[in-house]
Amino acid sequence: MQFLIVLLLLVIAVALAPGFFLGLVALVLSLGNVILFSLASVLIILAVIFVWERRASDPVRQQAKEERRIRKITDAANRANSRKN
Repeated sequence: MQFLIVLLLLVIAVALAPGFFLGLVALVLSLGNVILFSLASVLIILAVIFVWERRASDPVRQQAKEERRIRKITDAANRANSRKN
């Protein structure tokens, strides 16, 4: 019985002030979309950071990078030594 009374009062309130309740519904839906957008943005940022960390900490890639660096230094030293002769 109390539920029916509350429902009837709600129907009367919506009938008397539909703009207010439509605005309230729009606000709730808007906040829901903002929260969803924020959550999706944070998850995308975390996924990018995770992939970047996995890629940066890959031992094979690190070794290849070190080998390129050592090769570059060795080539520069060899060029410098060949100029002296």
